[in-house]
Amino acid sequence: MRKFPQGSKRKSGRYQSLRRTTLHIFLGFITALCIFLVWVFAIFRSTPYILPGVSVNGVEVGGETKERAVEMVRVAIQHNQQKLPDIAFTIERSTFATPSASLGMRQDVEYAVDQAFSVGRSFSLFKNVIDITDAYRHGRAIFAPYVFDGQRIRSWTAMVAKEVDVPGTEPSLVLRVSGNPSTLSVIPGKERRVVDTTALVETLSQRFQEPPPHIALPIVVRPALTPDESITIQNRAKNFVGKSIVVRIDSFSTTLKDKALIDVLALPTGFQKDHILTLAERWKKSVERPAQEPKFVYDGKKVTTFDPPIYGRTISIDETVRSFTDAMHAIEYSKLGQENERFIEISVEKTYPKTSLKSLNTLGINEQIGYGDSLFYHSIPTRVHNVVLTAQRIDLSLVAPGETFSFNAHLGDVSGKTGFQQAYVIQEGRTVLGDGGGVCQVSTTVFRAVLDAGLPIVERHGHSYRVGYYEQNSAPGFDATVFAPSVDFKFKNDTPAYILVHTVPDAKNLSLQIELWGTKDGRTVEISEQKVWDNVPPRSTIYQDDPSLPPGVLKQVDWSAPGAKASFKYVVKRDGEVLQDRVFKTVYQPWAAVYLRGI
Repeated sequence: MRKFPQGSKRKSGRYQSLRRTTLHIFLGFITALCIFLVWVFAIFRSTPYILPGVSVNGVEVGGETKERAVEMVRVAIQHNQQKLPDIAFTIERSTFATPSASLGMRQDVEYAVDQAFSVGRSFSLFKNVIDITDAYRHGRAIFAPYVFDGQRIRSWTAMVAKEVDVPGTEPSLVLRVSGNPSTLSVIPGKERRVVDTTALVETLSQRFQEPPPHIALPIVVRPALTPDESITIQNRAKNFVGKSIVVRIDSFSTTLKDKALIDVLALPTGFQKDHILTLAERWKKSVERPAQEPKFVYDGKKVTTFDPPIYGRTISIDETVRSFTDAMHAIEYSKLGQENERFIEISVEKTYPKTSLKSLNTLGINEQIGYGDSLFYHSIPTRVHNVVLTAQRIDLSLVAPGETFSFNAHLGDVSGKTGFQQAYVIQEGRTVLGDGGGVCQVSTTVFRAVLDAGLPIVERHGHSYRVGYYEQNSAPGFDATVFAPSVDFKFKNDTPAYILVHTVPDAKNLSLQIELWGTKDGRTVEISEQKVWDNVPPRSTIYQDDPSLPPGVLKQVDWSAPGAKASFKYVVKRDGEVLQDRVFKTVYQPWAAVYLRGI
């Protein structure tokens, strides 16, 4: 092995030490330089001045503030202002020119100065070094881009659309007779050619380095339906003929039948989202309400003020649109089976009153224990008046524990002297005008509320014949007639608390609600075995001579109705004990129409 002299080893060691020292000095210098540069750039970024060497539209703005630079560039542009060229717009093979001024075309000086101010101010140290070096050696030239005024763009675009559009006609579906597919027809419409205003506004909203020499107008062509598409659409629409969608939102319910469903179809495919959204917003408006705090004032003898607690509610528009769209899909693809109705339940978000009804009284009137409703469409004005007046007369009636409620007793005298008007009543086998026609609408609705509450019914009489008002939202047999003093409706309060009768008449929508308020005691109600049998056609029309009428004039004073028998079973239980078990039966006589005939 070769041996080196001792002196050579010492020289090599000194050389390596020198290299390390030099490297440390160099790294220290680089580190110091970086720190210095970062410090310099930090100082520079905090100053309000543009980097030297930067120009905008030929104007040297280095060392100036942004505000001063904007002013300088604007002065230069105004001094060198030249008439801006017209903008040529092309549509297919046609071209028309528009003055740049009508579109508010200008140079965006503020944007250009912002670009100038950003030179050397990026978050990259390396890029900042290059930018500063380049600006120092060669300068950095920035030009203000051309832009159009947004408000003028929209106004001009709307004006051009009116001139250029070829509107044609929209295709449409028409179902003349609900439930009859042979009356379904498709109107194909005519081709429509319209400016895509959204795309045009987006194009004109860009920044242009030079005034654009021409811009192509974006056109959307919506062709008329072809014969094959018309046949496909007609077959598609047939799936909806005879079908309906029932929308239930809490106590609110509405039904859309086939004509309304066909109006939702988009042509040739899909559904009209805006139409569905409009429906959802309409339902939301009908359903939405704030929570109502209860009010209860009892003077020791009677309740003078009662506002029941009402929970607030709202619905989700997105959920409603989605549920309705799913139902439409189910009908279109025949997922209903043999059913013609599709039911959808929309959930509600509830908010509750802060005050409980229980805290406002010591009578035990804490909650709703029974509910009944009825409709009276097509009632004459005097009958509507009597329904509302009767409801107001029995409103806030109190029934003590163990007490029997008499409808006639709480109603009082029914005559013109007490505010009732003439409307048709059943009297002595005839339908005649009499004071108080419409009172039975209220007694019938109270009967339904009492059934719902499971209370014992002491006295109830059905009508002599079927009355259409009482079957508008109910099966036959759920009516109760009254005629003072002999015919009454009575029920007993067998609960441990008072019962308050609350009426809600609606003369505008021709509906009536009866609410019974008290304390629930755990009873359950079952109404079953509803039957209608022995249907008998109406009796022959009767014509009676009336010398008070002009000869040949007919005046109808009674209306025909078929006869039938109706019944249902009423069972009330509590803790396994049967409280009520009875059958309500009503026999309706066939009724004849009666005309007075002038002689």
